[in-house]
Amino acid sequence: MAAERYVDGGLRRHVSGQQEGDASVPLVEVPAARRSLSPSIEEKWTRRPHCREEPDHCSSDVAASPEPLDMLSYLFPTLRPQAFFPPDLHSLCDYAHGFSEPKKIHKGRGSAASLEEQRRPRQDGEDSASSGGTAAACVDRKLLSAYMSQLRQLEQWRFLCVDGEEMKEKKKLVLKQKVRAGVPDCLRGVVWQLLAGVQKMKQEAGYEPDMYFKLVTSKIWTEDSLTNLGPIIARDINRTFPKHILFRDMHQKGQQALFNVLKAYAIFNPDVGYCQGMGFLSGILLMYMNEEDAFYMLVCLLHKHNMQGLFTPGLPTLEKYFFQFQRLLQKHMPRLSVHLRNEGVEPSMYLSSWMMTLFSYNFSFDCVVKIWDVFLNDGEKMLFRTALAILQIKQEDLFTASFEAILEALKLTPSQLDANVLLETALNVKVHNSTLRELEEEYFEEKKMQALDQSGNVADPDE
Repeated sequence: MAAERYVDGGLRRHVSGQQEGDASVPLVEVPAARRSLSPSIEEKWTRRPHCREEPDHCSSDVAASPEPLDMLSYLFPTLRPQAFFPPDLHSLCDYAHGFSEPKKIHKGRGSAASLEEQRRPRQDGEDSASSGGTAAACVDRKLLSAYMSQLRQLEQWRFLCVDGEEMKEKKKLVLKQKVRAGVPDCLRGVVWQLLAGVQKMKQEAGYEPDMYFKLVTSKIWTEDSLTNLGPIIARDINRTFPKHILFRDMHQKGQQALFNVLKAYAIFNPDVGYCQGMGFLSGILLMYMNEEDAFYMLVCLLHKHNMQGLFTPGLPTLEKYFFQFQRLLQKHMPRLSVHLRNEGVEPSMYLSSWMMTLFSYNFSFDCVVKIWDVFLNDGEKMLFRTALAILQIKQEDLFTASFEAILEALKLTPSQLDANVLLETALNVKVHNSTLRELEEEYFEEKKMQALDQSGNVADPDE
């Protein structure tokens, strides 16, 4: 029988026979309130929250210059990344707007001068005693200008998010343009759920409000069909973003949350259960939202976006992707397609990890989030655009490479790509949903013919 006790404001349940130090299955912790597991703003000042690693370039230089949105979130606690309240944001914008208007300041005995006058260069012979203050004021104005620019961007996103699905349908073109221009990092968790249609999915499916809690604490986990998944998930968790501060420490909140999400989905959908690669999807989501939201987002990704077949036995969706991508490569880069085929390089040798993890494995984090932004709005065609863009960027090097060199280049290339260059190249690759549907029909027709050939039901034309 499971024992319960409250730890750190959350309910921790121990499965019978499991000890606290058991390394195979992390302790289950469900927060009492829907709080985010993302690091605090103070921590963001010493490292970027989305750094997948703790490399040298994510330390001193970032600590010296926090991002404007991080500063605003720290100064104005109502602007919280994981608790998005439009009225608070609206009030914040109104409050900050008061500082954006030019004001009169008094200089000397009753004389007034505008800010424009104060900005003029100091002439020779003028008193330099106040030069330090003037320089500081100039810096303050630059910071305020940067903050106001960010606030205006947040205000625009607020109007898109406040009405949820209704605004998403009415403002498709505007939303598409805003997404491609870049989603504010502090709102990314909220925007992703809007783009994926999480709330609409939950309403249509009629999920109970406490469904996630019931899944995480379910005794079904002890049944034979699921018992073996615990050690497998625990092992893979240690390989999921191992250098990220949220997941690097065994059995800490990040790893526990990741285990809970994967366990809950395995119980929720036993036909899929757990498959390697799902951890990377869940890990990215947990960097931007709490574990309950991450679970529903994962459900939405795998079901609504037809990614479930990437993880079911036989990987049927992945096989279809290989076929579609090969045809697209022949169309867009015929010379490279011939060269890769002559060298024996098949899409399955490099495309699997890209598709199954939505490019979250071995890619820079800036690349990952930008790809996800567009993918959640445009659908699976963005996956093919991105894969084709990678080959297009590296095609000159690939033309002269042999089999081993090609695979090595495709393995190392993702971490070396510039996010903006990759996104711009991908968006210029023309892949339409209608084309993907035609290729999908061609794929299933070919599979059908192969099945008939193997069963011997096709008549010999020579007879």
